[in-house]
Amino acid sequence: MPQTHLTANLARNIFLNVDPMLDNDHNNDQDERKLDANDLGFWPVDWCHLVFLAGSVVLFMVIWDPVSDPVGWSLIDTCLIVLLLWIVKKTPSWSLGKAALVRMGYCMATIPLVFTQLGSLVPFVNPSNWEEKLFRFDKALFLGASPLHLVDKLSNPIVTELLQWIYNYYYFIAVVVGLAVMKKKQPRILARLTFCFVLCIYLSYLGYYIVPATGPNLDRFHLYQFSQPLQGVYLATEMRETMAFIEKIKQDCFPSGHTAVALLALLLAKRYAKKLVPYLAPLVVALIFSTVYLRYHYVADVIAGIVLAYASAILGIKIHEKFEESTWGSHGDESGTS
Repeated sequence: MPQTHLTANLARNIFLNVDPMLDNDHNNDQDERKLDANDLGFWPVDWCHLVFLAGSVVLFMVIWDPVSDPVGWSLIDTCLIVLLLWIVKKTPSWSLGKAALVRMGYCMATIPLVFTQLGSLVPFVNPSNWEEKLFRFDKALFLGASPLHLVDKLSNPIVTELLQWIYNYYYFIAVVVGLAVMKKKQPRILARLTFCFVLCIYLSYLGYYIVPATGPNLDRFHLYQFSQPLQGVYLATEMRETMAFIEKIKQDCFPSGHTAVALLALLLAKRYAKKLVPYLAPLVVALIFSTVYLRYHYVADVIAGIVLAYASAILGIKIHEKFEESTWGSHGDESGTS
């Protein structure tokens, strides 16, 4: 137990001394009333979806021939856009709580579809390879030594098994924070969190287009000489193989989305669900370490993921608070969602 507390305290000291802008929440929710015609319009999260989905349709139309099933994906994205417009149109007849929950559900359905189709777009939009550049950056950062080779010396089947489970189910960290806010019945804050996560995820996807790179685990350019394959004690190998089969995009290293989403969840928990922080902090630290230990990411990816998490938290909250002040006024509250 003392070791557990030491780990938690260390994690909190490293990751939770965040910018003061994340520390003071302005809790101005007054009541849970239905929105009116003046509230008709896109929420910030809606604009994120619309821009990315419309952009994907345009890319499918422009590239067309080499991509996989451009007609099917274009139809799916168009249907998602139509559904989004329907949600926007219906919003004035809903309470703020219902509108926030519907948008959260829309995000949970849309994000996996967008991620899947990246495998059909990224290699054709930007066919360049950044693996060697990221490899050289890591070695320069560690004074000529490869950090993945250094971590390779620490490999252990029990550690591998544990970290593989944490890596595969990282999204539960964000889900737990969202459920904590839902339990408090704070729809305005739920809307903020949803926007922050969606902003973070779409920016990470944009990074895949700009800096396409496969992970060290694939080692396409034979940059690494690992001592042995990573072996777990139960299901680690099967989990890795299943994830490799499900994920259609392989150029998804930079930035580390696992790092960005998990750390963002921790930053938001510090502001909106403080009781979760001692439990989530050690998990987030372990997850960030796992991205390199399991050979999915370069250290450069992790650094970019950390920067993205802080940027998404600070910018996301400020953008959404300005939107709330100008659009919702006194609508929305802490008393309940419907």
